[in-house]
Amino acid sequence: MCTVAPARHRPVHARTGALLSGACIQLLWFLLSIVLPVSQAHGAGRTTPLISPPPGWVEASGIDTAVAMTPDQVRDGIHYLLYDRQVRITTGQREQYQRTARKALNGTGVETIANVSIAFDPSYQTLIIHAITLHRGTQRFERLTRAGLRVLQREKELDSLIYDGTRTANVFLDDVRVGDVVDVSFTLRGHNPVFGGRHFGLFDTQWRIPVHRMQARLIWPVDRPMYFTYRNAAPQGQPVAAMAGFQEIRWRADQVAPIAVENDLPEWYDPYPHVQWSNFRDWSEVAQWALPLYRTPGTTAASIEAEITRIAQQHAAPADRAVAALRFVQANIRYLGIEVGAGSHAPTNPATVLARRFGDCKDKTLLLLTMLQGLGIEARAALVDTRMRRGIADWQPSPGAFNHVIVRARVDGTDYWIDPTLAQQHGSLALIRQADYGMALVVDADTRQLQIMPLAAANWHKKRIHALYDSSDGLDKPVRFTLTTVSEGAAAENQRALLARGNADELQRNYLNYYAKDYPGLALAERFSVDDDRQANRLTMVERYTIHPFWTRDDSKGRQVAAIETRDVWSYLGLPRDTIRTQPMRLGHPEDFEQVTEVRLPEDWSVGPESVRVDDPAFQFSHELQAEPRLLTITNRFRSNADHLQPGDVARYVGNLRLARDSLGLELYKSDAVPTPPAAPSALDLLRALPAGPVLGSLLLLVALIAWSAHATLRFRRQPLPLATPYPSASPDVAYRNTQAAASLATDPVAAVASDPATPNAVTTPFHAITVRKYLLMYYCTLGLYDYYWGYRNWWLIRQREQTRIIPVLRALFGPFFSFALFGRVRDFPVEQGAHMALPVRTLALGWLLVAQFSWLPGPYNLLYLISPLFTLPVVAAIRSINQTVAPLAPWNDRLDKRSWVAIAFGLMVWGLIVYGLTLP
Repeated sequence: MCTVAPARHRPVHARTGALLSGACIQLLWFLLSIVLPVSQAHGAGRTTPLISPPPGWVEASGIDTAVAMTPDQVRDGIHYLLYDRQVRITTGQREQYQRTARKALNGTGVETIANVSIAFDPSYQTLIIHAITLHRGTQRFERLTRAGLRVLQREKELDSLIYDGTRTANVFLDDVRVGDVVDVSFTLRGHNPVFGGRHFGLFDTQWRIPVHRMQARLIWPVDRPMYFTYRNAAPQGQPVAAMAGFQEIRWRADQVAPIAVENDLPEWYDPYPHVQWSNFRDWSEVAQWALPLYRTPGTTAASIEAEITRIAQQHAAPADRAVAALRFVQANIRYLGIEVGAGSHAPTNPATVLARRFGDCKDKTLLLLTMLQGLGIEARAALVDTRMRRGIADWQPSPGAFNHVIVRARVDGTDYWIDPTLAQQHGSLALIRQADYGMALVVDADTRQLQIMPLAAANWHKKRIHALYDSSDGLDKPVRFTLTTVSEGAAAENQRALLARGNADELQRNYLNYYAKDYPGLALAERFSVDDDRQANRLTMVERYTIHPFWTRDDSKGRQVAAIETRDVWSYLGLPRDTIRTQPMRLGHPEDFEQVTEVRLPEDWSVGPESVRVDDPAFQFSHELQAEPRLLTITNRFRSNADHLQPGDVARYVGNLRLARDSLGLELYKSDAVPTPPAAPSALDLLRALPAGPVLGSLLLLVALIAWSAHATLRFRRQPLPLATPYPSASPDVAYRNTQAAASLATDPVAAVASDPATPNAVTTPFHAITVRKYLLMYYCTLGLYDYYWGYRNWWLIRQREQTRIIPVLRALFGPFFSFALFGRVRDFPVEQGAHMALPVRTLALGWLLVAQFSWLPGPYNLLYLISPLFTLPVVAAIRSINQTVAPLAPWNDRLDKRSWVAIAFGLMVWGLIVYGLTLP
């Protein structure tokens, strides 16, 4: 009972996957069969299985060996064709029939189904094997022979110091192939007498693996009440009419899909649909059943009485007496469980336990109860489950809900949950860790329901770490790294147990390698020391290392760098494996952790203070960095608030974890000492340094270009050109307005409105016209960015007019490269009869393209690209003249709107920064 949970009748691979390969299992069983041959079994009639047909009450069911299975649902290469359980309860007796048919889909499946293994307890059970049949296509091969049957000792809990006497009937099948089906049926007859003729159990209705047909059947006497609890949407059973003094209920489901079980589930969460059945109506009946088992002997043995007298003489306070009795049982009774038959739930006489100096949880509990009650302390046994914990609250009441027993001692009006199977505990009663399994059933005549086990203050895992990096000797000297860890409460007990069972040298190597992951230059300065204050239940460990080199050089940045790591803090902020969930997620709780890291430096450091706080319903975290002369102090705190998360809270939890993680880690760096560079020359100095001849020649050329550009620009700023009649390139889909525009606007104002995206309700024009004055203002105030907008607007209108697939945005971004095409369209636009605009396209386009390359020069020479209007102003003026000729009603576009003022304001701000930068040394 102490560590073995009630059988759930789920195959191992249905929940967690096979632990050993088939070959390893066969070898293990072969070796055990040599050590424990059948001939050594006690009581041949009970340890040797019987071979006979199924009982008459069993209903046979067929199997479909040809049924197909979706490969992506298969686990371990096995497809369950049939899982059939039938239970028949009579007065004082119980028979459990089971039949499984498994099909091997690959080599792994062959290894599994070729090993037939059936466990039974010969102390009260008889195993009857009915058939082992191999199906291959339409052929059947009976493989059950007494010669091939071996009975082996099966002590799977022996590593936990529990001997339960379970045997295993094993058959190794030969010539099993992929596609074969192994069909096994057997009956277990008998019932553990410790339950006094009462029965309980459960039927699973879904596994992690698919099952073609899953069915169950329960038969019990009509005069015995049976109670049911359905979990996780398990299907309801179908009652069958009572017959011959028995009641019956059945469950059946076909094509049962596998259930998805996620990682990191809370202990109390059972995702499997199942039905529980029990003769126990409520928890009070279970307590009444357990009451005689944990009743202390009427006469206390002399050996026990002597210990009670000794403790009473040494301690007067009830709390001190309770702790002394607990320590005596923990220290003097080693753990070993012999749980054969009724011993699975019935404890051994306390005098026997003290005489042999070993026992399991039941034995140690009854001994402690005897001593506590002899010391005048109210104490009761309490049944708990170490796996399901508080999840048993949703179970159908039965003894099968528990796998462990502890003691509830009531001292000075306060309940203490103490576990005599734990390692020896120290400190006062209020400071030792109490058993915490969520819910407990107190074995008492007045018990009516489960009792909540509150979280005791001593159960918190409290840990305080002080990490000191002493680099005060200099950046090129080894750093003294000292870690002082103070553990309290449950953390102290865990650390004390680790030190008791571990090798000190091995532990030191583990600690050394743990921190060497962050600091490859870590070396042991002195082996760790331990100060164990057992009265306060506080344990202090000091570790001393050196790190050299601690500072490393970063040649790429010309500086020395040191990282301050907080590996212990990271362990509390680990990200979950599965963040997309439909099931709750387990969290570590209760945890209370603080790490203070001090860094002593050889000189003052420029580090600003930091403060980060993360408050999540599941945890609290804070990070603080404080700087003093030659000393940095980093304080990280973590405290858990919950032991699990609901699926919908995981995303929030992970987000807050990342916020906390982002604050961890500190990197210190010191740049190499370099000579102060000379002041950068100003723009005036650069101009003075240029040769006089080239400068004068460039100025003369610039003046000539300005004059030529002004002449070309002024030519197109005069009156509109004469318009050819008719307009030769006009088309029906272009709504240009010539001399008839005024009349059209008066008679049909809608038709005279263009679909101009930048100027709503404007008369359509062939190009984007703007006055020369506004163009220059917008160009220089935006540092030339206005050219992109001007080019985009012209290319957009050209696309509308020509109905082509050009991309205005791209042509505007690469304006100088498309200047030949744009300027050519302006020049060739038909305004005068048989003539075009006299525009020097090649000269203007080539000049714009060359000047655009000035932007790649280093500053301040890159500002030379601002002379590009010398080559665009003639085109701007020509466009203005064209638009005034063909669309006289179009506005002059010489005003500044809101967008223009925003652009001008931004440009002036950038100009201010440029001028300020040019004046800096």
